[in-house]
Amino acid sequence: MRRCAARRSTIRRAAPELRTKILVDTNILLRLADPASAQHQLAGDAVERLIRRGDELCLVPQVVAEFWYAATQPVARNGLGFPFETVAAEHSRFLRIFRLLRDEPAIYDVWERFVLEHQVTRGRLYDARLVAALEVHGFDRLLTFDTRDFARWSVSLLEPGTVMSGDD
Repeated sequence: MRRCAARRSTIRRAAPELRTKILVDTNILLRLADPASAQHQLAGDAVERLIRRGDELCLVPQVVAEFWYAATQPVARNGLGFPFETVAAEHSRFLRIFRLLRDEPAIYDVWERFVLEHQVTRGRLYDARLVAALEVHGFDRLLTFDTRDFARWSVSLLEPGTVMSGDD
């Protein structure tokens, strides 16, 4: 994945109107940051392939905050246990690779509607907020390893293995 950031400026991109706009989920960032993860290489290869074909990969502030939380959380509490400096360096790298979109006020309105209509509770509240960001920002797809988590929503999901097999 580090090669991708270094060569980013030389990657030929599709015209902006032809590009697929893809939101990158937190679990992708966590795999990219963790070379010990069994899915590290797959995540990096999928991101690189999507960039090379001209897709626009984006982040929203919630994904960045979730990354910081999970990356600094101790391993004993299901985190990566990375020191602050490592997380800060990965954060900077991600902002060079992915486009960071703003937290628009309309995201809250859509999220609130989803929560009330679908009676969303607990951890799924965060998934509902990502789905709201998808809608407000006009994303075409969500790149994630956790497709189950989003099965209840009418969103187009993209799993890294599918990207690499060419079945996307």
